[in-house]
Amino acid sequence: MIFAKQPFLKSLSLALAAAAVACPAARAQEEKAPDIVTRQLELKDVQDTIDATRERRRKLESEVADHTESEKQLKSTLIEATTKLQETEERAAAIEARLDALSEKEQKLTRSLDERRALIVEILVVLQRMGRKPPPALLARPQDILDAVRASLALGAVMPQMRAETDALMADLAALVTLRDGVRREQA
Repeated sequence: MIFAKQPFLKSLSLALAAAAVACPAARAQEEKAPDIVTRQLELKDVQDTIDATRERRRKLESEVADHTESEKQLKSTLIEATTKLQETEERAAAIEARLDALSEKEQKLTRSLDERRALIVEILVVLQRMGRKPPPALLARPQDILDAVRASLALGAVMPQMRAETDALMADLAALVTLRDGVRREQA
């Protein structure tokens, strides 16, 4: 009641009452202002973290795509290398089979020549004798003519066989040389 009599005090009391009422609101306003700034800063930090995470995610996705492409290329290269290795092994096996066949043929020809060694010696002896003692001339003595006829009959009977054997031997020797050359080429 004292306040009612004095107008100054009345307005002061109203101001104090208003200030008392306004003070918690002002304090709340003041407390909210730093809290809002803090929240905005926290929100900005979270947003930056999200952006950084997104950028890192993009980089990781890019690396994964690169690794996937590299993996595909490596698989392709591995498949090609495996295919080439298989082809090389198949060629090596085929060459080895041919070498075995050539070696077997060489052994057969060598055995055949060894078995016919006596015949070869006989042919060479006959040729050597003919070289040392050629058949006599026809205008010599009658005995020489008789010897010439006998020699020609003997040679006539032996020559076809000798010629056939000589031809077979020459063919076998040529085949043997060819086989050995083939073996050397295949081994190379």
